Amino acid sequence: MSILSSWIGRLSFRFPGYFILFLPVAFLLMGQGIHAQPKTRSAILFDYWPDSLRRELSHATTLPEKARWFILLATYYYGQDSMQSEAYGRQAVEAAEMSRDRMLMIRTYIGNGERLSQNGGQAGDPERAMENFHRAEDIAQEEKLDAGLVYSYCALARVCRLQGDDARALGYSNQAVVLAEEGEDDSLKVLAYASLGNSYNARNEKLSAFRNYLKALDVAEQSKKDPLIRCVAERLSYFYASIHSDDKAIDYALRMEELDRTMRHFDDLANDYSQIGKLFAEKKEYDIALGAYEHEAAIGDSIHYDLADIQAYFDIFSLYLNSQQYAKGMAYMNVHPLVLDYIDRAGLRYFIDQCYADAYVRMGRLDSAGFYFNKAEREMDSKGSPYARASLYDDAGYFYRKKLDGQRAAQYYLKEEAIGKATGSLRLIETAAQNLDSLYSGVHDYQQAYVYHVEYVRNADSLRSLAREADLLKLEVDNDNRRRDREAREEELAREHRHNVQYMGFTVGLVVLFIALVMMGWLAVPPSVIRTLGFLSFIFLFEFIILLTDKQIQGWTNDEPWKVLLIKVALAAVLVPLHHWLEHKVIVYLSNRKRFKAEHGVQGAAEH
Repeated sequence: MSILSSWIGRLSFRFPGYFILFLPVAFLLMGQGIHAQPKTRSAILFDYWPDSLRRELSHATTLPEKARWFILLATYYYGQDSMQSEAYGRQAVEAAEMSRDRMLMIRTYIGNGERLSQNGGQAGDPERAMENFHRAEDIAQEEKLDAGLVYSYCALARVCRLQGDDARALGYSNQAVVLAEEGEDDSLKVLAYASLGNSYNARNEKLSAFRNYLKALDVAEQSKKDPLIRCVAERLSYFYASIHSDDKAIDYALRMEELDRTMRHFDDLANDYSQIGKLFAEKKEYDIALGAYEHEAAIGDSIHYDLADIQAYFDIFSLYLNSQQYAKGMAYMNVHPLVLDYIDRAGLRYFIDQCYADAYVRMGRLDSAGFYFNKAEREMDSKGSPYARASLYDDAGYFYRKKLDGQRAAQYYLKEEAIGKATGSLRLIETAAQNLDSLYSGVHDYQQAYVYHVEYVRNADSLRSLAREADLLKLEVDNDNRRRDREAREEELAREHRHNVQYMGFTVGLVVLFIALVMMGWLAVPPSVIRTLGFLSFIFLFEFIILLTDKQIQGWTNDEPWKVLLIKVALAAVLVPLHHWLEHKVIVYLSNRKRFKAEHGVQGAAEH
């Protein structure tokens, strides 16, 4: 539970006021702390997915199929039922080992490690994940399987980033890139470049991260494989969101949505709409965000994917709260008990209590707010991460200021400041100092107010410097994009020029060939030479016509194979007979021209 709480807490201050938006992602990735209880309606509904996985497992007849379903079940139960998760994980590894298929063994060990490292994993699990990844690496090295090594290095980089060891993560990602570049597998190249981008991003080297994402995008687009393009589009959407370029983030999120719809990946499509809604909500375009969340819920209903429904309900609830429609948000949540039941089973009700408390404060219902703050604080102090607790303390401080209890308010702001200093969060320190400055000024304690005013100004200046750095990063990214577009345009112009020169050369060559063919009709050359040159000339002419029409055909058909085939068959039906008829007529005429001329000359002399 503490790992999930920590993760949510970090999000709450990376995206102030929006932490509740990310709760569903946590639920989808890992159901930390859900204990066995009598089955409620939601428990029965959530049995649909593991039951379907078990049905597939029961129909599996080969060891690779069994290993796949075992891993999926182990991943599903991770954080919910540790015994079942471990049992399925062991069975997956056993099935892979029994198959003696080295790539299956590598993928299974990596899958088992990814299960153990979800959202940072539980206590000791990241180390066990690392063991699984090293086992996959060892198998790949023994068998000299470069693809297996790339998978292993990317997995090792990922778990190193989770552990905060960004230097090792960068090393593993670089090794993956070196190996991937030696081969021809586009999927490996995309995976390696994306991993390197993630490692640079973890080190806050945003420009280097961006350039590697662009390399991954180049490979994906040249491969024309939708899954690869979709993978990189997702990374770029999150990257642009992290530097607050919301419009570019939306562009790539919409591209993800288009690709998932084309590939009919409806579970991913639901997540796409969630991401699109969050980005529009960040821009305060709430109507568009609500429409995206409603699409998300509709997809969850259509594919009977209850987790997508829960995520959509949470997104809409959060939208109402962040757009200050508190009563509407709480009413919406109350008519969706499925969500609240799931939250209770996950042991995360204190986050909802905090939302309710803050909403009641904004609505002026302080007694109700106090009740929910007390409930939330009891659990938050024992279960919440430092950032999550700081969020609660900030809300509680505002609550007591509304109650005109300055002493209690100051206590909570001081707790928030202490967490900021312990974690090195300038944002927390600045917020607490600003509130304390205002609070002490209000009670005429100007000495304390001055102390916190100085602290506030100092941290505000530091944050402004960071903001300027972020603005400079945006400019660098924009310049990089413009440079890339310019280079692409220049390359396109150079290619067009090169092609035009070649077309001109083909045209001149055709003219020279036909002039030579006509001249042979005036010279004493054997008919076989005329036939050979005529055959070559007409082959060249008609192939040149087909070459010129190819580009236009591709434009008409959008590269649809059956349309291209039909048009080319029709074109061949016209050109092939025309080719043979013209070739025959011209060659016969040129071959017999001298004889016809001589015969007409003799006949004319006889008449004279």
